[in-house]
Formats: sequence, C-alpha cells, structure tokens
Amino acid sequence: MPAHILSSYVLPGESTVDAAAVAEAVNAFISSRSWKCSDVWAVSQMREDGEGELGLNLALPDVGREVDGWYEDVEAVVSFSVQLRREIDRDFVISLAHEAGAAEDVMDIDSDEPSTMYLRQFIGVEAPPEVVKP
Repeated sequence: MPAHILSSYVLPGESTVDAAAVAEAVNAFISSRSWKCSDVWAVSQMREDGEGELGLNLALPDVGREVDGWYEDVEAVVSFSVQLRREIDRDFVISLAHEAGAAEDVMDIDSDEPSTMYLRQFIGVEAPPEVVKP
C-alpha cells in the first residue's frame, strides 16, 4: 500500500449529481493519459441518500523514490477537477491520506483558478521559480 494517496472527490451539495456520468468522465480521464505515479483509480461509493465518495485516487510516490514528472500527475488531477466542476456545477475537495489511515483535506476546487501553492507546500514540492521579466 502506498504511503500517501491524493484524492479528488465531489463535495456534497444541494443538487444531485449523476454519479454514473461522473464515474464515466473520471474513467475516461484516467485512460486518456500516461501516468507517472504507480496507481490511479476511480472511486464511486455512493449511498442511496446521494452522499458518498465520488472522484479519483492517485497513489503518490514515496519520498526519495519519485520519478521525473510525477507532480504533473497531481497537476493533471487538479486541472481535471476544475474542468469537471464546471461541467457538473459541483465543487471538489483535494485530500491527502497517510498510510496510518488519517486523511486531511488540503484544498477545495471551488473556482476555475484554484491556488495550488498550498498543495505544493503540503505535499513537499517546492514552488516553481517566479519568472522575472526585465
């Protein structure tokens, strides 16, 4: 089992969400790219009351075992969550689960341009250098 799992799930809301359509979009996204991280999978565990877990999980590499470009997978998950948020009109939450079982919500995807700086810091990836224009 990976030490850390990044999750992007649909947040509960007042309107119902078509779980089958979301799961189909998630699976299409997963199939659409070549992943650097070891494992990514769709999650669709909805209850009859319309609540539950709906989105995807991404197993993050262990510290010291990262492959080049692995953070691009995280960025792709965030970008996909933004896109799907627009399509289904529901916000998402990005969480990080630890091998001990504890999960922590790291950021909400509640706009078209979420700030990922805290996510980068939380995961331990340095922010890209600022481009200074002459």
